Amino acid sequence: MRTAIITGASSGLGLECARALLRSDPSMHVVLAVRDTGRGAEAVKQLGEPQRCTVMRMDLASLTSVRAEQSADDGRRRYTTSKLCNMLFTYELDRRLDHGVTVNAFDPGLMPGSGLARDYPPLQRLVWRYVLPALRVLPGVRSTHTSGRYLAALTNDARFDGVGGEYFDGLRPIRSSADSYDRDKALDLWETSERLLTHATK
Repeated sequence: MRTAIITGASSGLGLECARALLRSDPSMHVVLAVRDTGRGAEAVKQLGEPQRCTVMRMDLASLTSVRAEQSADDGRRRYTTSKLCNMLFTYELDRRLDHGVTVNAFDPGLMPGSGLARDYPPLQRLVWRYVLPALRVLPGVRSTHTSGRYLAALTNDARFDGVGGEYFDGLRPIRSSADSYDRDKALDLWETSERLLTHATK
């Protein structure tokens, strides 16, 4: 039996990825790593495979520094910086692991209806909910169902066995930003993260 741990699996992309994995592989067991175990239990009911699902509480936003400040330009700078850090960490982790463990990054595209707009102002939520779904014919705009299937395939499809250190747009490997391949930045991020986590757990 294979096991997949999916963060944020109570809704949106994570839930659709779990659904696709359970449908594609009868030997797959899915661990739904969620902040709210009640919502996780509801997700298990939606998936309809309780014997092949486990709910695990995991709050990845528990560090107080993550939400310590917010500003108007707020969003944008922090968002792009966090995405660069994701890529730097992905490539560094892939370099450090062996024994058949691979690490890749996945861009699910713009997903109307994913719940990402829940903290947006009312007008932006309205656009996200009613206007963007009509744009799914455009490249990079996908439903959570489609992106979930793509993510499940990257996890469980034999085509991607042994593939690591890649950045996928859907199922297509692409180049990320030039900065994301900077090994000095990646090492600095890794060591800084270790220090912050050590401090937070004391």
